[in-house]
Amino acid sequence: MRQTKLYEYNFHGVHKLRFVLEQYVTGNIAVEAVSNTGEPYATVSVNFPGVLDDAGDQFICLDTNNLPEETVRLLKKENIIEETGRQVLGDFGNTYPICKVNLELFK
Repeated sequence: MRQTKLYEYNFHGVHKLRFVLEQYVTGNIAVEAVSNTGEPYATVSVNFPGVLDDAGDQFICLDTNNLPEETVRLLKKENIIEETGRQVLGDFGNTYPICKVNLELFK
């Protein structure tokens, strides 16, 4: 399992998270946030089959609708993800930014 180092940030208390690289059945990469105790914290990415097929294996659709803004800020600040400026329109009019994942941070 490829994962990042442990990061600490404050959101209703201090949290220690690492980000884990997974894969959806469609072949797209998935990113999960996991606590320092191994408990699942959040799903960072959302899968839209067919949307990222031609984008390469380092892109995700960022689930900004379900992630705390502090987690999104941490991902950007630590250069784990970089927004591309493109978005995907999901159900109910929600938009999901397409981000490039810095795979070098996942060991």
